[in-house]
Amino acid sequence: KAYIAVGSNQGSLYQNIATSLSLLPSSTIKLLRTSHLRLTSPMYVTDQPQFLNGAVEIETTLSPRELLWELKRVEKEMGRNVNTKRED
Repeated sequence: KAYIAVGSNQGSLYQNIATSLSLLPSSTIKLLRTSHLRLTSPMYVTDQPQFLNGAVEIETTLSPRELLWELKRVEKEMGRNVNTKRED
């Protein structure tokens, strides 16, 4: 089992999370449970929209590294800009 934090602060927040989860390969990742979703204020870079955040419990045959690659693939497919610099 693994637990994944999910969230969005762009566009249709709920739909972004639902679409992202649907892009996970069902042959290697099985969604078991989801948390309630919460609207939260941004951290670090505070001049941006609020986030809709939650967590999911999955069962997977992937190694931790393979799971990370799949999650990064989904983020890229959803258009996440990973080059945004955080203010610490």
